[in-house]
Amino acid sequence: MYENTVDYFYESLANSLKKRKIKLGMTNSQIYPAGFNDREGAQKNTYDKRVSRIINNRRTKSHPYLMSETEVSIFTETLKYNNEDELLWGHIDWSVMYDKVIQDLKENKVGSELNQKFIANLIDFVSYAELHYYESSAYGKEWGRYTKKEKENITNDAIGWCYFDESEKYIYQLREKFLNIFSEKKLTKFDIRFTRFLNEFLKGFLLQFTPTENSFGQQVLDYQKKVDVYRYKHNELLIHYQDEENEKTLILDSYLDYAKKHIKKLASFQKEFKELKI
Repeated sequence: MYENTVDYFYESLANSLKKRKIKLGMTNSQIYPAGFNDREGAQKNTYDKRVSRIINNRRTKSHPYLMSETEVSIFTETLKYNNEDELLWGHIDWSVMYDKVIQDLKENKVGSELNQKFIANLIDFVSYAELHYYESSAYGKEWGRYTKKEKENITNDAIGWCYFDESEKYIYQLREKFLNIFSEKKLTKFDIRFTRFLNEFLKGFLLQFTPTENSFGQQVLDYQKKVDVYRYKHNELLIHYQDEENEKTLILDSYLDYAKKHIKKLASFQKEFKELKI
């Protein structure tokens, strides 16, 4: 779970150590550890390789969390960090981590309950509400209204609308909650503890995006259900009259055309309301 976010963390940690090494002009043998240079060559090479593996983000079965507690302690001293927290957590770009969390939610690399809530919140965006309705209704699937690319674009727009409009606030929430849990903690079993943290954090985080009963997206979702009653009727009449136009089909055509324009207008209002903070 959370593969994108976890991978980002380790990549960022390794890169920060590599940059620190270059900035200080240190060799591997000076980093791990500077006081053991009198060891035999074979031993020295082994420890040099550990530095290389760490700064190049090579996690192994024996070091699944990249660094041992001993290595964190040694690197903190030799690379001149103020403390272990600075080494372990000071490298995180919180905006990137937030992006990765959203990516994991989008790609369903989370629990099913969280993914379902993440998707449900997107209904707040009018275009996605329209897409969601047709994707979940028998008529919409049969119709095949959207191409794969169109679905992807609408979904990305909805994610931007819901989760990135006030991203600074959300990034701050993630940062504060994370540091409250992980400050002065060790790296051991980080993946397990981080997954547990994100599960709990996201339960509360996603609730703030729940569409209100009268949101534009919810209006569109409800409206389409009512419109489809007449769409079904329209199709029945076309079958009955063998696709020949008549007074009934013409008025239903006009109504369905109006419905499309109404939804487009709601999408326009949604954008304007948000810009004007109504």
